[in-house]
Amino acid sequence: MEKWPENTEIAFEEALKVGSHGLETGSGFSDELLVTIDVHMSLDGVVVICHDALLKRLYGVDADVTSLPWKNGLDQLRTIREPHSPMLTFRQLCQKIASPEGANGVGSTRTAWKDAWILMDVKVCPN
Repeated sequence: MEKWPENTEIAFEEALKVGSHGLETGSGFSDELLVTIDVHMSLDGVVVICHDALLKRLYGVDADVTSLPWKNGLDQLRTIREPHSPMLTFRQLCQKIASPEGANGVGSTRTAWKDAWILMDVKVCPN
């Protein structure tokens, strides 16, 4: 079992700290140079990072990602597993990569955010 809740900023950060070169939303850890993040679109059009279309397993909510808006919906969810982390938007991930902190790495981070390989897998749920 992974130490951090998958698909969260802390899982990605910890993966980079141990020297991972890529990010994958299934676990947040990868030894590969090129891996994927899975994204879905919320009801109000915000692109969010989440492997599962259904929110039950990670967030304990009986709904799918596309049925809820970001604002006052998905942004309020926290993972079931500690440290009860919020869902990330694709925009937030891009901002992290582009930030001075992301460009230089943090503390003992071996791989800076800007150096991580990310391949986006767009998930489309039939309505």
